[in-house]
Amino acid sequence: MQVDGLLISIPWIAAMLFLLFRFFPSISRTQIIVLFSIKVVFTFLLQAVYTYHFDDRSTADIYRFFDDEIILNQVFGENPSLFMKIILGVDGGADAQSVFEKMNSWIKPFDSGFYNDNHIMIKINALIGFMSLRYYEVHGLIFSFLSFTGLILLVNSLLKEKDRKIGYWLVVLFPSSLIWLSGGLKESLLIFGLGFTLYGLFENLSAAKKISLIACGVILLGSVKLYFLLALVPALVIWFAQSKKRMGWIGQLALWSGIAVAGYAALRLLNIDVVEYVVRKQHEFLNHSAVINPGSAFEIDYLEFSLTSLLSNIPSALMNGLIRPFAWEWNGVEWPKDS
Repeated sequence: MQVDGLLISIPWIAAMLFLLFRFFPSISRTQIIVLFSIKVVFTFLLQAVYTYHFDDRSTADIYRFFDDEIILNQVFGENPSLFMKIILGVDGGADAQSVFEKMNSWIKPFDSGFYNDNHIMIKINALIGFMSLRYYEVHGLIFSFLSFTGLILLVNSLLKEKDRKIGYWLVVLFPSSLIWLSGGLKESLLIFGLGFTLYGLFENLSAAKKISLIACGVILLGSVKLYFLLALVPALVIWFAQSKKRMGWIGQLALWSGIAVAGYAALRLLNIDVVEYVVRKQHEFLNHSAVINPGSAFEIDYLEFSLTSLLSNIPSALMNGLIRPFAWEWNGVEWPKDS
């Protein structure tokens, strides 16, 4: 962390508060100031943890995308055309490949063969880099601002107006939210995209605004965490179907049949094998964890490439995600020793 970075953050914080006042006039300014100030504090605390706890910046999530952004922005000064090709996803040939090989996270050591969601993080950081003067503090604040906005949109989408005031406090101050949505992590963009998507679906807006919000949200979700989008769509479909209970059994049958056909057609059109995608993604995570040895991993069996394996592991997956690690699996915290 740098003093200069903290000082440069002050006008950014002021500008973000101004935007929040404009975007959400129905929320009291006092509540916005208090909640966003807490968010800012945790943004810097998360940076401190990643700065002083992790010896290797290449394994620290908030820094590995930021450091790769610096490499990518150097390309802009040397070859603006190549920079734009990389940003837009156009084949840059051998020149682009040489840039990728200098980065820590553009090429995954264990690639699932599907879309590499590290790319969108590096690209967004590269665009922010034109404004940040290469201070991570600014990057962290922008990602925190996006996640904060996403959380507010989620509350506005899902809660009645009388319940929203307490809802803002709950979602912003929830421990996982304070930690993992307060910095340059994929989760911050995920919540921003989710907020856009649900706000567009549930709010009473014009057709143009609905389509724009949903399209932006879905594109962002698919770019950051495709598997989350694949899980969200069935949940929204089930919600929609349950909201149409008055249709009668014939209408329900027609609705579910249409949903099944549309879902199957969409997967075929996009050439997505859900089972293969989930299994390869799990293998990628486990292999990567074995290499970097983060100290927070626990034993998980590798999935097999079959629907049976996927379904039979759902109970243990829920337990792993919601409950583990158990108390006896906790290794404690090791802080780096002073040199």
